[in-house]
Amino acid sequence: ESNLQTLELLKSIEELSEGVNEFKEELKYEEADTPDEDKRTPEWNAMRELCNNYEEVGLILMAKEKEEQALDCFERSLKLRRELGECKALAKTLAVMARAVLRFYRYEECKQYLDERLEIQKVIYPENHASLIATYNIFGDFYDAHIDMTIAVKSYERALEIYREHRLEEDSTAANIHRNLGKILSAWGEYEETEHHLISAFKIKEKYLPKGHSHLIWIAERLVKIYEETGREDEAFSWY
Repeated sequence: ESNLQTLELLKSIEELSEGVNEFKEELKYEEADTPDEDKRTPEWNAMRELCNNYEEVGLILMAKEKEEQALDCFERSLKLRRELGECKALAKTLAVMARAVLRFYRYEECKQYLDERLEIQKVIYPENHASLIATYNIFGDFYDAHIDMTIAVKSYERALEIYREHRLEEDSTAANIHRNLGKILSAWGEYEETEHHLISAFKIKEKYLPKGHSHLIWIAERLVKIYEETGREDEAFSWY
C-alpha cells in the first residue's frame, strides 16, 4: 500500500510538472522589455520580481485546480504589470490570465484578455511575430470551448501558419494544435485532414512523452476509429 501511494504521488507530481512546462513552452516566443536605466530603481526591480513570483506560483496552483488562489496570483501580477508599464511583459501576463480563466470556464474574461493582448502585440511586434502562436492557439481553445468550431479551426490554422512562416520546430504547443484540429475535423467527417493532424500530434508528443502516456493513447484510439470507419483494418491494427 505504501509503494502504491508513493507511485500515485510521483504520477501526480509528474502530471503537475508536465502541465506547467507545457504552459511555459506555449509562451517561449515572448520577448523581454528593455526599460531605460532610470527606471531600474530597487523598488521597480522588486515589483518586477514580485510579478514573476506571482505568476510562477499561480501556474502551480492552476495545475492543481486551485482556481481562486491561482487567479488571485495572476490578478496581482497583472495589476503590477500595468503599473510597471512594460508592454511585452503585460502582453505575456494577459496570455497567462486568458489561459487561466479559460481553464476555469470564465469565457467572457478570456476573450477580453485575448483581445487586449492582441491589440498590444499589433503595436509592439512586427506582423506575424512568433508570440502570436500562443494568442491564436488560446483563441482556438476559446472558440472550441465556446462551440464555434469554424473560428476555432481558423485560429489553430493561423497558429500553424506562423510556425511555417518562421520555420520553427513544432513543439508541444504545435502538437496540441494538431490534436485539437484532428478532434474537430474528425467530427466534420474530414478524415484525410484528421489523419494528418493526429499523426503529426503523435509524432511530436512521442518525442517527449513516455510510451503509454494517456495523450498518446487518446490519439491512437482516434486513429483506430478513423481507419475502422473507412475500412482500413490493417492500418487500424497497426495502432493497437
